[in-house]
Amino acid sequence: MSEPPPPPAIDWTAQRAVLGRHYFVWQLNLYALLAVLFVAFIGFSFSSPFLPLLVRHLGVTEPQAVALWSGVLIGLGPLSAVIASPVWGRLADRIGGRVLLLRTVFGFAVLNALSAMAADVWQLAVLRLLMGALGGFTAVALTMASLSAPPERTTHAIALVQSAQILGQMVGPALGGLLADHWGIRAAFFGSSGLAVVAGFNMLVMYHEPQVYTQQRRTRQSVGVKLSVRDILRTPRFIPILFVLFVGTFTNRSYQPLIPLFVASTMPAQGAVASLTGLIVTGGALAATLSANMASRLVLYFSHAQVLVLALIACACSSGLLVCSHTALQFGLLRVVVGLFDGSILTLSYGLGGSVIPVEHRASAFGVLNSGALIGSAISPMLGGALAAFSLRAAFLCNAMLFLCGALVAWRWLGAHRSAAVPAEPNEPNA
Repeated sequence: MSEPPPPPAIDWTAQRAVLGRHYFVWQLNLYALLAVLFVAFIGFSFSSPFLPLLVRHLGVTEPQAVALWSGVLIGLGPLSAVIASPVWGRLADRIGGRVLLLRTVFGFAVLNALSAMAADVWQLAVLRLLMGALGGFTAVALTMASLSAPPERTTHAIALVQSAQILGQMVGPALGGLLADHWGIRAAFFGSSGLAVVAGFNMLVMYHEPQVYTQQRRTRQSVGVKLSVRDILRTPRFIPILFVLFVGTFTNRSYQPLIPLFVASTMPAQGAVASLTGLIVTGGALAATLSANMASRLVLYFSHAQVLVLALIACACSSGLLVCSHTALQFGLLRVVVGLFDGSILTLSYGLGGSVIPVEHRASAFGVLNSGALIGSAISPMLGGALAAFSLRAAFLCNAMLFLCGALVAWRWLGAHRSAAVPAEPNEPNA
């Protein structure tokens, strides 16, 4: 029996003229995808910060009960997403990311609209659980972005997705707050639903999966071996990558309860705690965006593992300095310094994860990696809050130790001590 033909190759040099300027076709596709993702991430973060207000609006009046229900509702999403993310990844490998992303965005729009009409917190809990089942969105988006760029630009594409996510999550709550203040808390959830619909229609119009991707997927399915989650976990270097990704998400999310507590401890009773907290969070997010993009440039000259070790050690040192901070200004500046390095951890981890798994199974791999990130995101605020109840500085010291553990793993098991530099990419028009 003759062997099946190899999958068709992608022509990364194909160009298209837009407004008198020439761009690579893959660039235009990637930019269209990023525009869709930016709108989607704004929609995803448009209403989430206001869940406690909706809980109170639904008749829960006791402060302790509001806090308890809010924590449960926030945690239900990541809990179901941990289980669903690998499933979404496998589906993306089978049917393609575009179709799956459309179903996810429109499904989110429906569930958020139903959340706006919820009559009690139990209905809201069920809807949040279902919404978390759409948590594979990030894994699918990362896969689509990485496959939309040449292999040497995979990490850069992942960094751009992270930037779109961070910036969307910064813009979303501000717009949602304005809508809630003027038209009520339910309006924020309807607004989130509307933005998801806009993102879905943008995907329909702006992003078209090249026919060659479909042909490649069909060819690989006919000859390839399906990888289970166990097979992915057994892939050399995958477990260390998963651990480093967990460290990055755990430490990043741990600051969510720690920042306002530290600022409050350094301010007088009537101080502008909320405003300063917002500034510090924004500064850290912007620094993380810059960090992700800087890392995607450095991997053109150094290996992913080498840059990862440097970022983790820098994070450990700056987190250790947080223990010694005594004012909100010192803390804010150091948080920005941490952000200048910790934003690269996720980018580099996903980039490494994509490199150790065959391309035809990349969505499945990203689904498993996303589950590890979600576990870190889910348990980090709880453990961080518990440590903060004992000592805020102990929580910062714990983060520093975790960063050091991540650096050790990257050095020992990801081969940073023996990795060679990656050749620089070719020049491109209007990049």
